[in-house]
Amino acid sequence: MSLIGVKRSDSIATRAVFSALIAVIVVSIGFSTTQVYLEFQDELKADRLVLARAITASKPALIDATSRLDSVLAQQLTKSLLANEVVDAVTLADDSGAVLASGSKAPFDESMPLVSLLIEKRKSIEAIPLFEDLLDTSAAGPKRYGWLHLEIEPRRGMQDFSERNRQFLWIAILRVLLLVFVLIFILRRQIISPLQQVISDIQNLSALGLTVQKPKGHEQDEIGVLVSEVNASIERQKTQLKQIAENEQRLKSILDGAGDACLLFDLIDGEVVYANQAAFRLLDFSESELLSKRIFDISPSLDVIEWNERVRIITANQSHQREGTLLARDGDQIPVESTSSTINLDGRPLVLSFMRDMRSRKRLETNLAHAQKLTALGELTGGVAHDFNNLLQIIQGALDVIQSAQDAENAENPEVKKSLGIALEASNQGGDLIRQLLAFSRKQILDPMVVDLEIEITRNLTLLQQASGRAISIGFSAKSGQANVKLDANALNNALLNLVVNARHAMPDGGRLSLALSDLTDEDRVQHVPKSLRGQDLVCLSISDTGTGMSLAVSERIFEPFYTTKSETEGTGMGLAMVFGFVVQSGGHIRVSSRIGEGTTFYIYLPTTRDAISDDLLGISGSAKPQPGLSDFSDLPDSTSQALWRNDEMASELDKTKTASAHILLVDDHTDIRFIAKTYLELAGHQVFEAANPTDAIAWLGNVDAAVQLILTDLALPAPDDGLGLIQFCRDTYPDLKLGVISGYVPSLNREGTSLATHQCLSKPFSQEQLHQFVDRLMAG
Repeated sequence: MSLIGVKRSDSIATRAVFSALIAVIVVSIGFSTTQVYLEFQDELKADRLVLARAITASKPALIDATSRLDSVLAQQLTKSLLANEVVDAVTLADDSGAVLASGSKAPFDESMPLVSLLIEKRKSIEAIPLFEDLLDTSAAGPKRYGWLHLEIEPRRGMQDFSERNRQFLWIAILRVLLLVFVLIFILRRQIISPLQQVISDIQNLSALGLTVQKPKGHEQDEIGVLVSEVNASIERQKTQLKQIAENEQRLKSILDGAGDACLLFDLIDGEVVYANQAAFRLLDFSESELLSKRIFDISPSLDVIEWNERVRIITANQSHQREGTLLARDGDQIPVESTSSTINLDGRPLVLSFMRDMRSRKRLETNLAHAQKLTALGELTGGVAHDFNNLLQIIQGALDVIQSAQDAENAENPEVKKSLGIALEASNQGGDLIRQLLAFSRKQILDPMVVDLEIEITRNLTLLQQASGRAISIGFSAKSGQANVKLDANALNNALLNLVVNARHAMPDGGRLSLALSDLTDEDRVQHVPKSLRGQDLVCLSISDTGTGMSLAVSERIFEPFYTTKSETEGTGMGLAMVFGFVVQSGGHIRVSSRIGEGTTFYIYLPTTRDAISDDLLGISGSAKPQPGLSDFSDLPDSTSQALWRNDEMASELDKTKTASAHILLVDDHTDIRFIAKTYLELAGHQVFEAANPTDAIAWLGNVDAAVQLILTDLALPAPDDGLGLIQFCRDTYPDLKLGVISGYVPSLNREGTSLATHQCLSKPFSQEQLHQFVDRLMAG
């Protein structure tokens, strides 16, 4: 019955069983004795009651027998009284003491231990006087006739009781034994077996650091509490062992969990004593490789003298922070920010360095500086665009006037004709350059509408294939569930053409160009999209080539205006700058991913919309036309470029509407510009009135003789009223008056209802033909 690993004499279970047995026996004996005693007392009272009744019933006869000294009757009455169980002897005597009759029973067998224990062994003798008057027993009463002497032995009446309780005692003993066995069974099942199980589990599991399971049915009792305490003790032991293990392993688990690289160097010779997993990943060394090196092997710029000086500084300042570089396994120099301090482990002085990878931060700093540079360039472009376009307009207009005014003799002069052509071409190129710069700086005039990117790109695949050349195959796949975006379709097509041209130069021997439309991934949203766009629904358009790729230095500057890796005859470096400006102005983001020899991929992220596709796009078939003057197509092959421009010119001729001469009010603060524009318009048969500011223009509008039908105004007019203020006045006062804007720079056409459509705007510099077509569209509309 003893427990595992415990002596029988020391077993708490053994002691508990014996204590319980003793308690059961004592309780059972006490209960049985009490029960017997109470029954004995009841039996004794009953015997006395029977005797008292017998004497009472026999008294008249006893008095009669003693008064008449009737020995025969006395003998009968004596035998009658001896019949009582508790009467041992009876004597009936007269008043003088003479015995009339007597009788006794056989000697009493005292083999009744239980009865003998409860009753004293001596007999009791009672003498009952017999008087004549039964109701009065006083001394002065009636005459006494005799005496009744009784020897009472109570034990004689308990023989039946003794027989009955002998069986009761055996039953009580059996009951005690049964209780003992039941108690042993319960104790063994409820205490001994669970304790043996717990002790066995503790012996088997505690050494392994595992917890002990609570025996079934004992989750809430003392054994369950004992197991909980044992488990708590095991947990505390495990925690202590874990802390000791961590200390012995030099806090390896903590350092491995750090995001920064952690290295321990010997203070004397710079030996790498420890490195966490982040250090292995950062330098791409295995554990054995890195632990066999010294600080001088992974930091080539460091020598012994500088190391000793650095140790001195770290020791003096307790902590030292600096920037440096580490040499990775593949030879890359990784910029890091290190925080170092000195520690002592196992009596060995060490330098503890946490090193943070600075490549992402350096890229962000570079990108920020680059973005600030581009922003500054865009602001500069917007600032000079107006004045520069005015100068170009004057030059181009003067050349047009000179060319138109040539006499026949000068017209035949090849040198003069060629010089005028070169000057006009240079003027046109200057105008295109300014428009490209405005596109880059996100200040071009766009006409956004809702389009389906998948449909729009599919329409233009033929045009893009022509631009790429026969040696390059183009593929397009669309996996986006929502491709409706709001942007200028012509500007989108120009951007795609520029990207195709850029890819063609990267694949001189041919290759494959893949366009893909897909939903934005979580990785792109977190890592590649600016915070301002992360909360929007975006679609990703990727353009990938199999070309030569480019280095990191080139890809960082690829969107800068005038930056190009091509020769001077192959491009101006404005194509990708315009793409960048268009994407940002459309509310999106563009990035490039490239490696030398692995091709290049441009990713364009554009916000989607749930608005319906614009009505003017429904039913359009075929390829969209590029917008003249908004893209750098000097990179295209001559045949393709001529075909593109030819298509556009044909469309212009088809769209051109001839109108009658009109009364036009020309508003511009630049005298020479007014002269050129007026000359152009008068050559077309229009009557032109001039105004240098909004005040003069309003005066002309009030002149009944003028009967102005169309106002052509610049935006940058003298304060307090500018061109937009004049347009607002005209809309409020003369709602039927036709309006047009001619400006070298249009910063915004939105001001409280003064917004104008793109067909109502003409950018400087413009040719005579462009101005005529512009006026015809306005008058026809």
